[in-house]
Amino acid sequence: MQMLRRAAGSLCVLLALVLPMPCEALVVGTYNMEYFSVTGEERFTPEEVQAVAKKILSSKADILALQEVADQGSLFFLVARYLPGWSFRINDTRGKQDLAFLWNTNTVATAGSVRPIFRGETYRDPRRGSIVLFDKPPLHGAFIEKGTGFRFGMVNVHLKSSSTLGQRDRREALEYSRRKRDAQIDRLNAFAKGAREPLFILGDFNDPDAEADFPLLTLEDGFSYDARGTNLDYVGYVHMVRGPSWRVYEVEGSVPSRSFRNRESPDHDLVLLRVD
Repeated sequence: MQMLRRAAGSLCVLLALVLPMPCEALVVGTYNMEYFSVTGEERFTPEEVQAVAKKILSSKADILALQEVADQGSLFFLVARYLPGWSFRINDTRGKQDLAFLWNTNTVATAGSVRPIFRGETYRDPRRGSIVLFDKPPLHGAFIEKGTGFRFGMVNVHLKSSSTLGQRDRREALEYSRRKRDAQIDRLNAFAKGAREPLFILGDFNDPDAEADFPLLTLEDGFSYDARGTNLDYVGYVHMVRGPSWRVYEVEGSVPSRSFRNRESPDHDLVLLRVD
């Protein structure tokens, strides 16, 4: 059966060159879960975890890049209780903002290692000297779409935020954040340039005006970060040509029972890209 599905996928690719017919779609996405945890004072209740699972299922995602996951145990609870048939990998640092991949095993499988990259790398800031480049090292994984045999890489990123909390010189803090994000983008550009297979670079870029040497897609209508009416979440791609049927869309990420007045939680929406 798997051989037949792959053959059909290959035939679909060939026919797509001459006929405007739809092929199997792969849906990739990103979701900042805002300190997702099932323990501690601000823990997600079982009902709230179930609500998150329903959002993930309604998104039709095959694979998601997750940011701000508090620990491996919380993702295990989410998958074991509410997402049967799904799997995950996480870079568990014992912090509150870990990165992870979450995928539907019916449609996607790992095709290699899943590991953090650029860990320990530094850059030289003109005002602050030698600085660790990524406080949250990007997570890289190799995957395969089961139906067609399409192999692709994923780089999950959470770039430097523009927070000025606790900083005396707000302007310098904002400028520092910009310089650091620029340095992080430069490193991602170099990684993308060296990629040999199709690659998605996606996540929370913390920048409404993010630019890179590779195409970056975000919402054209609406906002992924409603609190400020802006888009901070992107899906970038390398070694692929955007087809006319590619579509970027969102699924509301907040859980009503955790949200009050103008404060949504989680504070980011799911941003998804449907790739034929």
